[in-house]
Amino acid sequence: MIYPNWKIRLAEKHLKDKTVPPNEGDVKNLYLGIKNECPNPRANELIQECYHIYKDSGFCKEVLEGCFLCEDATLADIQIITGMPLDLIEVYNIFFFDTRTFRYRLQRYDYVRTYRNRDFPEAQLYKRWAVSVGINFFRWHFGRNKNLMPKELLMDLVGDTFMRSKEHLNESLTSETSQQALKWIKQATDTISAYSKIEEENITDMRNQVRIALEYHDTTKAGDDISDAEIIS
Repeated sequence: MIYPNWKIRLAEKHLKDKTVPPNEGDVKNLYLGIKNECPNPRANELIQECYHIYKDSGFCKEVLEGCFLCEDATLADIQIITGMPLDLIEVYNIFFFDTRTFRYRLQRYDYVRTYRNRDFPEAQLYKRWAVSVGINFFRWHFGRNKNLMPKELLMDLVGDTFMRSKEHLNESLTSETSQQALKWIKQATDTISAYSKIEEENITDMRNQVRIALEYHDTTKAGDDISDAEIIS
């Protein structure tokens, strides 16, 4: 199993054993930062604040790590969602949750599949959101996505409901799976109808805008054609 928190786990082992990491690198820097022995005071401050988040084992930790698991996330996205300073986010990513340890996508899924946090039961749910939906879901969930396009959302929903409806394959029509699939088929057709309505409304709105523009053009007169009587009235 791959553990993105391997650096802090190794640093904690050295702290417990009262041994200094043998080689220069992230683990030793982390070890020194926790002990407040880094030459850079700001590094000590950041590492200790991140360590507090990591040991808290609660909401902030799981949301932050969930963001890191989103393959489409940027540091700017994570800052918007968490409200944390960029340098704090970067330090946590490097020392406490290094997603570079995942060589390919399935390793992320495997990590999430077995992940548990007894102090925060919803932890696995947040990480599942990360690998299955991505950063836009986090932005929406925490009220930070103001640019959701109805058409794009509906088309995404059509694809999702269609795939869910295919789960009945190789099942009998009377099975529970097939019955659930039939519900998803109805949801997919209803969503397609909603999408078609948006398209029709867009076309109607476009036609109205063209009509208004043409009417304005027809009733507009050049300056030389306007009489003094029209100005007075």
